[in-house]
Amino acid sequence: MGLLNVLHWLLLKLLFRFLLLPFPREMLDFGFQQLDIANEMDSPMLRAEAYLTIARANERLGNLEKAVSYCRHSLYNQCDQSRTTGYVQLTLGNTYVTYSSFSKAIEHYELALKVSRSIHDTALELQVYCGLGHTFCLLQDYEKSLSFSAKAFELSKTFHILDLNSKYQRLSLVTLATPLRKLGRLPEARDCCQVSVSVGVG
Repeated sequence: MGLLNVLHWLLLKLLFRFLLLPFPREMLDFGFQQLDIANEMDSPMLRAEAYLTIARANERLGNLEKAVSYCRHSLYNQCDQSRTTGYVQLTLGNTYVTYSSFSKAIEHYELALKVSRSIHDTALELQVYCGLGHTFCLLQDYEKSLSFSAKAFELSKTFHILDLNSKYQRLSLVTLATPLRKLGRLPEARDCCQVSVSVGVG
């Protein structure tokens, strides 16, 4: 039974990673399936991952209070410097930006950044820079926004798998275009948008 649960968990994780990420309602169903397996196996680590999935789905669905609550459940079930912890802090940062609680958002982004560096997770680090770039743009600190967005774009070039390279380049270019436009650097902003579209088509 234990082996079947592990195999089921791995299949669900692959399904989530490659198919369900853009579909928050399906993510939510998947998260609760994860949670059932984690509880049956009595695994705090797997339970933390399940709560993170549920939190991310709720964030995308706009259920912000639930997103924060499930993030806290996830943190309760794990150690301080795990990959899951980093993504929980990223999700909290994204959620608090939506709340317009910018100081809390920055605090959680900085915690996520600390984790990303300690575990050498470039994808997490890039997403944190994008989150910080977006946050400082909303705060109208366009120079700081540009600095973080440029860091994200530089990191996007380090991915060697084509799909990941395209995904993160699009994300960082779109984030980069906004402060460039706000600073009046319109040709550069336009170039970012055009490259982002061409990467998406390619």
